[in-house]
Amino acid sequence: MNTMDALTWQIELLPFVWGAQETPSNPGGLPDALPFVLSFDTQTGLLIQHPDARVEEALTRAYEVGSVLGSNVAEDGIGRRYAEDFLDFISRTLNDTDTGRRSVLEIGCGNGYLLSRMSGMFGSAIGVEPGPQGQDGARRYGVPIVQGFFPTPHVTGEYSAIVLMSVLEHVQDPAAFVASLASYLAPGGRIFISVPNESAYIQNGDVSTLFHEHWSYFDRQTLRATMTLAALTISSDCESSFGGSLYASLSVGTNGMRVSDAQREDNVRVAVRYLSQARSNCDTLREACERMTAAGLSLGVYVPARFVNAIGISQIPAQKIRFFDDDPGLLGTYYPGIPIRIESREDLLRSPTDSVLIMSRTFGPNLAIELRKLLPASTKVLTVADLLF
Repeated sequence: MNTMDALTWQIELLPFVWGAQETPSNPGGLPDALPFVLSFDTQTGLLIQHPDARVEEALTRAYEVGSVLGSNVAEDGIGRRYAEDFLDFISRTLNDTDTGRRSVLEIGCGNGYLLSRMSGMFGSAIGVEPGPQGQDGARRYGVPIVQGFFPTPHVTGEYSAIVLMSVLEHVQDPAAFVASLASYLAPGGRIFISVPNESAYIQNGDVSTLFHEHWSYFDRQTLRATMTLAALTISSDCESSFGGSLYASLSVGTNGMRVSDAQREDNVRVAVRYLSQARSNCDTLREACERMTAAGLSLGVYVPARFVNAIGISQIPAQKIRFFDDDPGLLGTYYPGIPIRIESREDLLRSPTDSVLIMSRTFGPNLAIELRKLLPASTKVLTVADLLF
């Protein structure tokens, strides 16, 4: 059973989401669901997933066969915009330093695209990536990428820049991990990090942001507090211009940095509130789904990626629920452990459900307006914001 006290939320089973799949089960013998225990670090207020040996084993296997959940950069499309926004931050921050651009190390470099772009900014570049996509990128972009986990004996020496894009949230002890990188920095070098900005999810009690791959859930205040524990100075930090991330440039030395007791207490209050509100939101969603599927009525869920955790946590029955998404890459796929095939908007219009619940807060209002014009008047269209204030 799912249990919770004021400090810890123990979720019996959370879907082990490793992207949408061709069948309702994860490939390669990976589990469809695993326990998930959410709490927070009392020193910083950072929301964290408690260590679990079963989760660690599954994640190691997923990374080795090429999990790309944390990677959102690519050579074209939206992935290119992610890369260029972070590169712009790195370039602007470097221009304010005297370190020069001698060498760069990217840890968790994924497909190698970002590394290939940085190779033109620095005299030399090297990446580390456990999955096979790194070796594909090494061949495609002509950049050296070590296959394995960091640290590795194949990466030695000092670097004028170390880059972690969508990596730190995957590390169990982010403060210790970042502190360990100081020995790889050349004098005056910088560490550049990008992590998902969880602020809106935390404020809304949104459980869709919880993944087994993520051990930490940062907002700007807890990122700063964590870097203080690492004895590093944040030379510059900001919210990304694109993609909902937090960026920071770090240098060695505390330089008087500290987190006040008042800020730490506020961070803890925010974390405790999330634990309570997120659990309550799952109960609310279950009750709403029960109402909308009562007496044989059908429910369509738009943007189901934002819904699968609530199904697992609150054990919402899948009967009479259909999934819809406008992403053509998702059509015909499934999320692990949930036997609901993702359909298109055209499928919904041809065979409307009695109700539609749109799970996106960002696009929900506009999408609701569009669907209300296209669907029969008898179909009730709601957004997640209508249910969870």
